[in-house]
Amino acid sequence: MCKHVAAALYGVGVRLDENPLLFFELRSIDAERFIDVTLAGKVEAMLANENKPSDRNINDADTAELFGIWE
Repeated sequence: MCKHVAAALYGVGVRLDENPLLFFELRSIDAERFIDVTLAGKVEAMLANENKPSDRNINDADTAELFGIWE
């Protein structure tokens, strides 16, 4: 790779590190609207699953064993 190309890519990387929203600006995307729409979709998906049991929950007996708490 040419050292000039590497230097240019490094410079772009530094700018994106300083302000990641520049990526959206370069793509002509309204970042605030994109974030709002994405969050709204996630909230709707989470609420749709609110009554479904999760396998990530630890029951009381397993919690007691995990932390060495005995009644």
